[in-house]
Order: sequence, then C-alpha cells, then structure tokens
Amino acid sequence: MHIEIDPQLIEEAVFLVMRDREKGEDQALYDGYRSRLDALYEFSGDAHHREVAFRDLYAEYFRSLGCEQLLNDVLDEYPLLAQGLDKASFFKAASPKQESGDLFVREDRGNDQAARRAAVIRLSAQSFLQTERLVHFLRHELLHIADMLDPAFGYRPDLELAEETLARQNLIRDRYRALWSFFVDARLLRADRSTATSLSGGKRLLEKAFQSLGAEAIQRVLRTVSTEEALTHTDLLVIAKTGSLSNETEPTKIIQQTIG
Repeated sequence: MHIEIDPQLIEEAVFLVMRDREKGEDQALYDGYRSRLDALYEFSGDAHHREVAFRDLYAEYFRSLGCEQLLNDVLDEYPLLAQGLDKASFFKAASPKQESGDLFVREDRGNDQAARRAAVIRLSAQSFLQTERLVHFLRHELLHIADMLDPAFGYRPDLELAEETLARQNLIRDRYRALWSFFVDARLLRADRSTATSLSGGKRLLEKAFQSLGAEAIQRVLRTVSTEEALTHTDLLVIAKTGSLSNETEPTKIIQQTIG
C-alpha cells in the first residue's frame, strides 16, 4: 500500500505545531526551524529548486514532530487496509468539520488487472494540535473503510431500496448510517481504542433515527449493536428496516463461522 500526504497539509500542520511549540518549552526546536526557514527565503536559486527545498524541510519536520508516525501507527492497526488498498491518501480539509474518509474503487475494464482501491482521508491541519481527537477520528474512519474491504462484512454501496417509498428510503439510509457508525465506535471501545464518551454522539443519532419505534425498540437496537462483534452489512440493513434482526441467533452463527 502506497501512502501519500498532501504537501499543503504537511506544510500547514508543521507551521501550526511549531508555532504551538514556540509557546511552550521547545524554543530551541522552534529557533532551529525558523533559522532554516529564513535561509530558504533568502535562497537565490531558481524557483523550482526553492520550492523543492521548502517541501523537503516541511516533510523533515512533519516526520521529526511525530505527525507522520501518528498516521502510520493508526493505519497499522488495520491489517485489512494493507491487504486491500493500493493507496492511502491524506489531503487537507479546510476545517475539522470537513474532515472525512472515503473508499474509492476504480475498475480496470478491458484488461486482466484487478480493481484498484484507494482510501482518501481529508484532515484539517488544526487537528494535529489535538492528537487524541485526531487519533479517534482516524480510527473511526479507517475501521469504516476496513469494513468495506472485509468480505465477511459483505458491504454493498447500493442498499437496494427501489421498492420503498422515497420517505422510507431516506429513513432507512439514516438508520443504516447511524447503526454502522455506532457499531464502529462500539468495537473501538471494546478494543480499548476509544472511550465511553465517544459513544454518546452516535447514541443520540441512533436514538433519533429510531425514535418512531419507541424506547423499548431503541434499547434493543442499542444492545444488539453495542454487544455483537460480527454484524454484517446485511444485519445492519435488516435492523435499519425492521428495528431488530430477523433471526436473533444470526450474529452467533456468524461468529462461529468466522472462528471456524
């Protein structure tokens, strides 16, 4: 899996982290960085070599500040990504609210090559000042992508809702998104990669999506999604449509098949 990081994200993240370090106890580190940066501004060579020198400097500090290692460490938590992705790209998002993670699949038609899969993660540079929040965001988005790559999960982008009314389609999609997000956070919590507070936002979204079914149904959904380890795309879709699994023993069978 090839990993690429947007130079603009690198530059802005380094600038913000170094400015934060200047306010703390790393004055010597900041002074060294500032001195090397000022020397490049005075560089009299051609524009191309000057731009390359700036990029190399920012990349060096992105590594030395631990920013690159943070991204690699979270990627390494999901072996399915290394097995199923051709590339993971990190691009700059304008703000934390615009951060996202997506899986893109390109079919190479007309030849014998397999489909090429790329994860695209958009991060704001400001997030490197809040590493705990950043790590949680990355874990959440990358586990979503790992699910998409996992044959056992059986993800399909089309929920096949053509027979439903438009209002019902929208409801099921909202429920499915809330279920999957909560299922991701519940597994992160069980793996000690998150905290209980991280479930609160997802719990509210799930309760809102299922509010028409009543409190008892909501508690059943929460209990199922927070305790089962091996729910599949189909399981989540069934719950989104009906409020429960059609066969309550189905997750146990799935777990046994996975182990066996």
